[in-house]
Amino acid sequence: MNYPLITLYVPGTRPELIEKAARCEPDAVIIDLEDTVPPDRKNQVRQDIADILPSVALPVIVRVNNDPDFLEADLKAMTNEHVYGLFLPKAEDPAQIKQVDAMLAAAQRHEFDELLVWKVSRFGRSVRHNLDLLHQLYELGVGVHFVKDGLDASTPANRARMV
Repeated sequence: MNYPLITLYVPGTRPELIEKAARCEPDAVIIDLEDTVPPDRKNQVRQDIADILPSVALPVIVRVNNDPDFLEADLKAMTNEHVYGLFLPKAEDPAQIKQVDAMLAAAQRHEFDELLVWKVSRFGRSVRHNLDLLHQLYELGVGVHFVKDGLDASTPANRARMV
């Protein structure tokens, strides 16, 4: 699998920009459902993006919300064959850790085999937590890739570099 090197961000509130971004021929487009969407519009914007995903001609990465009120719905709506990857926000409270646990349960059911994370510092609460998560995902056959850090933690050599 080739990982996107050139990406363009598109605010979730501006889906018409996805086509414009595609004309620039990036490796993928990142649709932001977090910072660019006002709280009162998040549910509608999520649905609008889910509706247009089948027509998008390039790989799509979705940046989901870190607010527990929106994270679960984002994960459900954006975990499908039309989404290349998800950018998961940094966990800031125990509820989000539980959602990560649910994600691990989905990995155990083989619902996905690759996880894109923006950067290592946004993955877990501590080095120990990061290593535990990486080990669990590796054992489940899920590759973890840290986009900003340029790390592919799916190989033993690269996991060793992270210690």
